[in-house]
Amino acid sequence: MDDSIKIPTFLHEIHGKKSNWLDILTTHGLALLTIAVVSFQLKDLGLPSWKEWVLIALAYDLAGGVVANMSYSRQQFYLSTKRRIIFLSLHFLQPLFLCWVFPEEAIAIGTFSGYTVFSAFIVNAVSDFQNQRIMGILLSLIGIIALCSVPVKWEESLLLLLTLFLLKLPFSFAVRWHNHKTDEVLE
Repeated sequence: MDDSIKIPTFLHEIHGKKSNWLDILTTHGLALLTIAVVSFQLKDLGLPSWKEWVLIALAYDLAGGVVANMSYSRQQFYLSTKRRIIFLSLHFLQPLFLCWVFPEEAIAIGTFSGYTVFSAFIVNAVSDFQNQRIMGILLSLIGIIALCSVPVKWEESLLLLLTLFLLKLPFSFAVRWHNHKTDEVLE
């Protein structure tokens, strides 16, 4: 990367060790746009402020993650199988937060989140990085179609966050978007 920017260590999980302005700006720009949309959707729900803050943090993480996960530097950072598995495994936390905010939807959230994480592990196991793209979008779209088809009256913010979750893991993160055959695996 000729236009690379060295990323501070505490931001490696988000942007990798080196990134560029386009990746950084699109990651945080989409995250901020999503926060604005979710905040607008929450204004009439009458949720306690702590629940709103949880949803705003999830909006930032999920939307920003969709973009960041496809970036070269982030993919380079997660070339290590160990790091990838740990990252995927930690994604049980986001559904727990959603269940905490929307306890009446816990079974549906758990079902879709379980499908999402399981799909990400399937895509991650596909060895051919080009076939991962097809498998990733297939599993993400099946999840999104199912999410929009179930007879559940979702809050708009919950539907948006679950949709982003379905894009972030099986499609955005689990797919190896860059062929790193000549790149060094970072342990």
